[in-house]
Amino acid sequence: MKIFEIQQRDAQLLQNLYNIWEASVKATHSFLSKKEIQKIAAYVPKSLQEVPHLIVAANAKGMPSGFMGITDRKIEMLFLAPQERGKGLGKRLIQYGVDHYSVDEVAVNEQNPQALGFYQHMGFQIDRRSDFDEQGNPYPLLHLKLCPTSFPQKDAQNVQNIRPFQISDIDALMALWLEGNLKAHAYIPSDYWINNYDEVKKELPQATVYVYEQDHQILGFIGLTGQYIAGIFVHDEMQSKGIGKQLLDFVKRNNDRLTLHVYQKNYRAVAFYRREQFSVTAQQIEEHTQEIEYAMTWQR
Repeated sequence: MKIFEIQQRDAQLLQNLYNIWEASVKATHSFLSKKEIQKIAAYVPKSLQEVPHLIVAANAKGMPSGFMGITDRKIEMLFLAPQERGKGLGKRLIQYGVDHYSVDEVAVNEQNPQALGFYQHMGFQIDRRSDFDEQGNPYPLLHLKLCPTSFPQKDAQNVQNIRPFQISDIDALMALWLEGNLKAHAYIPSDYWINNYDEVKKELPQATVYVYEQDHQILGFIGLTGQYIAGIFVHDEMQSKGIGKQLLDFVKRNNDRLTLHVYQKNYRAVAFYRREQFSVTAQQIEEHTQEIEYAMTWQR
């Protein structure tokens, strides 16, 4: 069985993966009615197309036997063809995720004891519970975290490389700041960010800033004022590889509480912070952009 990441997601491949998903769900999700499975199925093609990292296990004939989707360090989906269950393929997919993307999170339906048992056998432990699934349906989720010793990483270079800000970093950080804001906030006129560039560059050295650097290249940073996160920015080509989470985990170590603001329409950022156990505590209209923003808080 060969395991590899898909680069081109053509229609035939996505149909094959959808078929695996459908067969797997029918075999393991007995708590769902036929109508409910059909409802969820409507979201599957889009999820397969958009998940940042799509990993496939293919047999000797090149036909998919299972697949896994990863966002940042979270397993978003892992499904095997029913005939492949119990052969170690699920473990191999998880090992691939650990080796390449440092995965350490997954969520399973509380009513799916087979999946829960599998992940617990793999070394995941229940971290928390939510009453609804990610589509807002009344199916409780169990959020699991991987015990660090369960899947040792083959590549030591996955270890984070975070250091304090140096004044010589300023131009590289501001390039990430501008690039990140323009891409994440397409609904806000670009002039807003460009006009604020000089003021942010002036204020940045006054904040507490940590930089993620690899091979002498700055790939991301996080800025704080006290316990308030002013922003996390990661190089466009390095997003969804765990850098943002590593920066956030780094500052969590020395704080019992963190707060931030994020635009409601920045769906990807909102989802990221929710996964990292931030909760929405308030909602307001941001004065300068007239966009809705959330106030979010994390507490140990």
